[in-house]
Amino acid sequence: TNSLLAYGFLWLYYNEYAMYRQIYKSTANIRNCAVLVRDVPTSETVAAINAKLQWLFPGEIARIAPVFASWSISRKQSKLMDAIIKLEKAEAFLLKKNKRPTHKTKLFGGEKVDSIDTYTAEVHRIRREIH
Repeated sequence: TNSLLAYGFLWLYYNEYAMYRQIYKSTANIRNCAVLVRDVPTSETVAAINAKLQWLFPGEIARIAPVFASWSISRKQSKLMDAIIKLEKAEAFLLKKNKRPTHKTKLFGGEKVDSIDTYTAEVHRIRREIH
């Protein structure tokens, strides 16, 4: 019976929420929408972007919040996290087996190298590239 009571209250509150949401969405409020502008040159300043959008839509823009994505940094951060995870696994192997781990540089026929030294160097190299 408690479950039925809880479901009943949830249904009532959801209906009320849905009604207010429809009212809000139907009003001509300038804050009701957001526009995503892609492929803006990185040489553009925030002030220049603001000026161009204000010229295109005079008096209709309440706020502009540009977000600049750097895909090369994101890829490098992903590679850094992979290298850190591999380094941590190699260090855990050293602690567990009391033996330095090694791995091959290539899938077939690569030379064996010390995993801890290799991944430490890789982490430092990627960090220098990012910063």
